[in-house]
Amino acid sequence: MKEIIDELNDKGEIIGVIDKDVAHKEGRLHRSVHLWIINDDGEILLQYRCGNKKLYPNTWDVSVGGHVSTKENSIDALFRETKEELGVDLDSESVEYFTTIQERLKYADIDSNELVDVFIARQNINKEEIILQKEEVSYTCWVSIEEMLRLMDSNQLLPHDEEYKKMKEYLVKLKLSLTLRRISDYPKPGINFKDVTTILKDPFAYHLAIDFLASKIDQNVDIIVGPEARGIMFAAPVAYKLNKGYVPVRKPNKLPAETIQQEYELEYGTDTLEIHKDAIKPGQNVAIIDDLMATGGTMEAIIKLIERLGGNVTKVLCLIDLPELGGAKRISNYDYSYLLSESEEEKVKKKIYTK
Repeated sequence: MKEIIDELNDKGEIIGVIDKDVAHKEGRLHRSVHLWIINDDGEILLQYRCGNKKLYPNTWDVSVGGHVSTKENSIDALFRETKEELGVDLDSESVEYFTTIQERLKYADIDSNELVDVFIARQNINKEEIILQKEEVSYTCWVSIEEMLRLMDSNQLLPHDEEYKKMKEYLVKLKLSLTLRRISDYPKPGINFKDVTTILKDPFAYHLAIDFLASKIDQNVDIIVGPEARGIMFAAPVAYKLNKGYVPVRKPNKLPAETIQQEYELEYGTDTLEIHKDAIKPGQNVAIIDDLMATGGTMEAIIKLIERLGGNVTKVLCLIDLPELGGAKRISNYDYSYLLSESEEEKVKKKIYTK
């Protein structure tokens, strides 16, 4: 039975209908959907494609994949394909749009040219719930984030290379978010404390954090600065990884040689930071790494210390950003990046998406 799909132009606009087999033979652009199902433990569901598939048989692939039929939108195709391939009814509350990628795969006599709408579903699915479409899927398995990242770097998956590049950062964020411990009402009522020690003690999570931070620093950086106490735990390993020098910023009377000081405001009162007077040479490019951006007072003080010594702050990095406290606005003139944001974790998921 022929499967009729919409043919697209380079802008993703429908220009006609076409038989899927013809589209695959002639490299005609058409739309498809991919779904990544991730459970509460951060495990990803993979499917193993049947041996009779024309495109990459006997290969591990994303949780669900399929074509968007003519007169069908992507979200409807996603729910239909999930039901057909896995026998699972998706929870609409769990589904969010992730990205769209143009992907061209050539295999044997197939030239698959697809505009792929990628979705994520954060849903727990028991093995007993899965009823496989045998002509499409041989079996499924759940893999950890660590294993998934390893598979993406191997040749054991269907080569959705551009999709994997985007998904890697999502999975890194997810792993660190799941590892990070949150403690309510500490150090005082109303504060939800972010305890990074749970990341530090997890070798895989710690490596992910350091690798991400290091990836955001250009080679023209000369020195990496990190403040006590928790900033040191991330800044020093990044400096080691990149073969850069490391400079600590500390509270008064902690550094042994001659220092300069910078006072900054707290919610109630003031505090002071110090840096060695010879720590930064005039003209050196400096990256600052801290664990968390809150009100931005500490970061602003560090920047002032570095600039008083003649350094150029070319990058500011934090593992976690608390946007509601406005710290990023205080350093808006600087190149600032972060990995985790509380607002991103709590965002309302996009439930409806059509093309």
